[in-house]
Amino acid sequence: MSTGCEDPELEAAVPRLLRAARAMGYPPEEAEDLVHDVLVDHLRARNAFRRECALYTWLYGILSRRHIDRLRRRTLKPPLPGPVPAAATAEADERARGVREAVDALDEPYAAVLRLRFFGGLPYEEIARLLAAPAGTVKSQVFHGLQKLRSVLEKRFGVSLEEVL
Repeated sequence: MSTGCEDPELEAAVPRLLRAARAMGYPPEEAEDLVHDVLVDHLRARNAFRRECALYTWLYGILSRRHIDRLRRRTLKPPLPGPVPAAATAEADERARGVREAVDALDEPYAAVLRLRFFGGLPYEEIARLLAAPAGTVKSQVFHGLQKLRSVLEKRFGVSLEEVL
């Protein structure tokens, strides 16, 4: 997916946004649609971006809000069945799906900070800027979120966090 623009920072952000959307559970076509919506939102509100954080961080914030909106409307469709993957790939996909479900089962703000930290790959400082919270608060929420995630994984799936990572 190309933006067709001459902004190298925006061009570099698109593949990362696509990976983040896929990590959220969207099939490729829906991930592209979601990223397209993010880019349209960016163009509509480009004057609102003040460069207080990296462009990707700002775009990831838009992506997260769009994802949450879709979850609220329950428009997220299960992935379409494709070719049967190899056993190792299928097992990895199942583990990733289980972790996503476990993260989605967490209360906010824990689910949000874990998505931003581990699915989005953002550093604590960027998450803090994005959520307008102190970095120490974000670190604490990640720590406590991981504890809660361990508990959910053990109760729902009978596995530890270390087993799925």
